[in-house]
Amino acid sequence: MFHQFFDDAAIFPPGNMPMKEAVRAHLARRGTPEGEYVGPFICSAPRLGELRDALGHGHLELSLVATVDEFNHAAHDLAAQQNLTLVALELNGEVDRLPEIPNGLRVFVERTWHESLRVPEGAMLKLRCGGPDTRDTPSACQLGGAIQHCVENDLAFKLTAGLHHAVRTERDHGFLNILAAVNAAIDGSDPVPALLESDAAALKVSNPEAVRRLFRSIGTCSIDEPVTDLRELELIA
Repeated sequence: MFHQFFDDAAIFPPGNMPMKEAVRAHLARRGTPEGEYVGPFICSAPRLGELRDALGHGHLELSLVATVDEFNHAAHDLAAQQNLTLVALELNGEVDRLPEIPNGLRVFVERTWHESLRVPEGAMLKLRCGGPDTRDTPSACQLGGAIQHCVENDLAFKLTAGLHHAVRTERDHGFLNILAAVNAAIDGSDPVPALLESDAAALKVSNPEAVRRLFRSIGTCSIDEPVTDLRELELIA
């Protein structure tokens, strides 16, 4: 259920890890058991040069955060890079239609909680669940409504920010809660109760393949925090 579930956003707030340190840690994890749970390295378009310098002769899979214009400007250069494989694109800003993209590239379009959750055909949805702006943190009803929307429209999505723990806290949503909420919505039930549950034992995911087909990943500035939670709950070895 957690295969490549945690996209590595170490260089983003609040972690703000230096690029060289973040790249080194990402590459080192690939040879460990927890590497199974780590998705691509996330980098914004303006920092691509810094990423290339830090990577040297190493190789990593990249999820690029960019506006449409930034992606169009960087696309040719990225295609020529031997040590960066672009596997995902996370578009922000005004996105009415998708740019020309390589076959097989996963494309997410970020929306806020105060606009339509519709995305261009061929794209998946990206939403924030926290951050310095309190408007980025949805209520359980808002998040449940988005989950219901994605299930009803067969729309895959990823979430980012604020999801540091498996089970909800007084302040933050839990990613295990969200997995269980997606499962509930797929089964035709209200997803909100699962989002409000604080007992990990009560969070059931009976159909992990269907859940992960829709709920693709979370972006996290700390891989250690969510993986530690899962180990403490004995959900991974």
